[in-house]
Amino acid sequence: MTAQYTIGDIVILLRDDVKTNRYIVVATEKQSLDKDYLKSLTGTLNIKDVSKLAGIGIKVTKGFKYKVCKCAEKYENGFCVLEGNLIDILDGTELER
Repeated sequence: MTAQYTIGDIVILLRDDVKTNRYIVVATEKQSLDKDYLKSLTGTLNIKDVSKLAGIGIKVTKGFKYKVCKCAEKYENGFCVLEGNLIDILDGTELER
């Protein structure tokens, strides 16, 4: 059975040749990253400028299960700094904790 991931989970993208690179789940097929989602959280997401992303409304492309983005090597004040483009993931078999 494929592992299930939620927004904010830190994962490894198996197709990335550099296995030390970390990615963060920014949306799932069942949950977009938007203002309503942020309001419903009881905690915080450790993603820099998450409110800006939520304002845009990050959604998974139809037919995919997750949307991830690479985390920069250094965190800023404890927050993951997103680096590069958002990547659609077909299913959880491409990811690992």
